[in-house]
Amino acid sequence: MLFAEMGFQNLTDAQGVPIAITGMLVVFVALVFIAVFIHMLPRALDALGGLLPEEHAPAGDGGLAESSTPAADGELAAALSVAVHRHRQAKA
Repeated sequence: MLFAEMGFQNLTDAQGVPIAITGMLVVFVALVFIAVFIHMLPRALDALGGLLPEEHAPAGDGGLAESSTPAADGELAAALSVAVHRHRQAKA
């Protein structure tokens, strides 16, 4: 049989339609399973929430304060840039 031969007879000879339908059913079932899993995940996590210990934030902030203004962020970036520059100059 040449590859250039086209037609619906090739599909029926090789059982192409049942194979295609089976493949579509497998994909459909897998997608339904994924959708159900995503839908049930919050409920499962709520149920497991009582079994798992809660995470606590560290007592200290490690000496780093959160900056709430863009100016403070800019100052912090400038200070870090100067420190890196001086460290590289000292090595050179």
